[in-house]
Amino acid sequence: MNARRLVPIIVGLLLSLAPAIGSAQQFTYYNYISDREVTQFGEIIWFWTPDTLWGPVHSNDYLGVKYGPVFFGPVTTSKRELRQLRPDRLDSVFRGGITYGVPSHNFPVSIHSLRSNAGLVVSDSGGRLMTWVKLLGEDGIDIFQYPLGEAPAESLLQHIDPPHNLIIWVNGQVELEGLLSGRFTIGASDDIWLINDVRYLGSDSHTGDFDERDMRSMLAVVSENNIFIRDNLANGKGNGRAVEPDNWDRHSIVLNGSYIALGESFTFQHQNDDWDAYQGPTPDERGTCFLKGGIVNLRRGYLHRSNHIGTGYGRHFGYDSRLLSEAPPGFESGSGSDVFGTQDRLVLHRGRYDVNNAHIGTLILEPGVILDLKSADALLVTDSLIAEGTETDSIHFRPWAPYGGLIVEPGATYASLKYVNLYGGEIVAAKIICENTLMQSSVSMEGDVSISECIVTDSLSISSWSKISVSRSLLLGGLTLRGAPEQCQIDHCTITNAEGAGVILWNGVEAAISNSIIAFNGDGVANHTRFEPTLRYCDVFGNRRNDLQNGELGVGSISADPRFSDRRDGDFGLAFHSPCIDAGDPASPRDPDGSRADMGAYGFDRELGIEKFGIWNLEFRMTASPNPFNSTTEIKLVVPKAGKVTVAVYDLSGRVVARLFDGRVEQGERRFSWDASGVPAGVYLVGVKEDGVEKVVKLVKLD
Repeated sequence: MNARRLVPIIVGLLLSLAPAIGSAQQFTYYNYISDREVTQFGEIIWFWTPDTLWGPVHSNDYLGVKYGPVFFGPVTTSKRELRQLRPDRLDSVFRGGITYGVPSHNFPVSIHSLRSNAGLVVSDSGGRLMTWVKLLGEDGIDIFQYPLGEAPAESLLQHIDPPHNLIIWVNGQVELEGLLSGRFTIGASDDIWLINDVRYLGSDSHTGDFDERDMRSMLAVVSENNIFIRDNLANGKGNGRAVEPDNWDRHSIVLNGSYIALGESFTFQHQNDDWDAYQGPTPDERGTCFLKGGIVNLRRGYLHRSNHIGTGYGRHFGYDSRLLSEAPPGFESGSGSDVFGTQDRLVLHRGRYDVNNAHIGTLILEPGVILDLKSADALLVTDSLIAEGTETDSIHFRPWAPYGGLIVEPGATYASLKYVNLYGGEIVAAKIICENTLMQSSVSMEGDVSISECIVTDSLSISSWSKISVSRSLLLGGLTLRGAPEQCQIDHCTITNAEGAGVILWNGVEAAISNSIIAFNGDGVANHTRFEPTLRYCDVFGNRRNDLQNGELGVGSISADPRFSDRRDGDFGLAFHSPCIDAGDPASPRDPDGSRADMGAYGFDRELGIEKFGIWNLEFRMTASPNPFNSTTEIKLVVPKAGKVTVAVYDLSGRVVARLFDGRVEQGERRFSWDASGVPAGVYLVGVKEDGVEKVVKLVKLD
């Protein structure tokens, strides 16, 4: 994102998928979810007449609906239409309703939190061993390993008692079978092979059904590649359903739990393709895949083919409705370190979280939460953000890039960022630290609030009976202060473009405003308190009605055009002839170039002879203009010291679209032009590496 020009991010509103999703992570919530609905060869995999799904369904792609499948749960797609045959039957197909155009889910390459929280990590010795996991019900779990490519051998690696919230991670391939008693997640860096039924102790041996009120077991099976149903006799190898229809040990497979294939598909082995070395009988109907739980595919995989007059499995996908509010180990609300995808409601407990492409309706943060926002629009909150910190346990927003990360774009009039902690019926001030954050809506905060190096594009309202500190921030919709804070300090801020007043003071707020620019608002400072605000070394100018109501400019303050670099284009840095340069409080810390402090959120760097961005700890800075753009944009790079620089443009999948520069540059400013006339409209990232340090700016190419 180009922070200086404040390009709005256009996103779809989050749509609730059910009356109450609860706190379950998005993957284990679904009966079925995928990123792509076609094979690598572009073949549509249809939902057709025999298919019945009972729980929530989502796809980022076009759903293929053929004849008469039935979806009893809510269905959502990120596309605006279906691939369909017989559209006149859609009312009977989507019994739980269908919603189009919802935000896409992010499918990560891996879920790092499973590795980091694993109670046991198993190695395949560099790809030489297969790991065989047998679930033994009340006897626990046995883990064997044998040489990959050889016949299975029961060489016991480890025995585990019935698991309680256990995660096992395997670096390599896994074979899995048996009865589970307990709560268990198995993850693997490579393929997972289902070699027989995998179900809960107490579930029906033929269908996997169970009474959810009495069931305590819960399972997740996670592969960073594929999950295959092994072609063996237990799973119906060689037309098992026809050969021995009454022998359930000779056909079909019964599964409980959530099956998550992050790298490719949930599918079956030996599909009798013409190019496959394996060719089974004709037909090769192996039975039915009975599932009570959910399937996650990066790409939808076949479970039945027309090859050999029919190959594979029929589908009977039931849903475990406990997944509406519960989740297997590693997927409970706040249990992992990764937050991503679309959720209606999420609660995060004490700890540090990596956040990337997360669309959350209601986000509740408990004391001690640290959010590392890993992209320019890592977190979108569409309803309310409730951060329940305490005086001793702060909540931190830590962006990956300047002015990127938290975006509040509510469907209602404004989002409520309510930073309070309820204790004994009284409101106790919460200590909140909000740094380097962009908020693109009206925002309301309550508590002990510290805001620094932020941009708020609409109104900001803070209520406090403790402390308020707002520093080095750009406020474009005005600042309203309420309550009776013990201390209220506004320092090095640029407050401009508000329709109402730049600063509004209510109740018992006694504000000290210093080193700030309050210009080009409806009113400058509107004071409705009995106290006169203290304005020291401020520039209050050009406000349409009044510059200052019920107060006076104090020592060092001026009323002069601040001479922004380009106010029309949203650049609120200081031009070289600005009267705000070196006009701040002499007692304030000196600017990085060694000169006296400047007024406003941004400073002017005399050493480089250019305006300096407001976050002083950046080693270099980068902007793009215009942005959004139609065909060509210019990348401006400011390099404080000579060194090697690489500049490249990437698409959102990480593929290099254009290399703009790779070489040594001298100190100062460099400009690079990108002609994007040959690439489609969309979002791109321009990345710069300087001596191992990376910075990224988001580019938006229009049609």
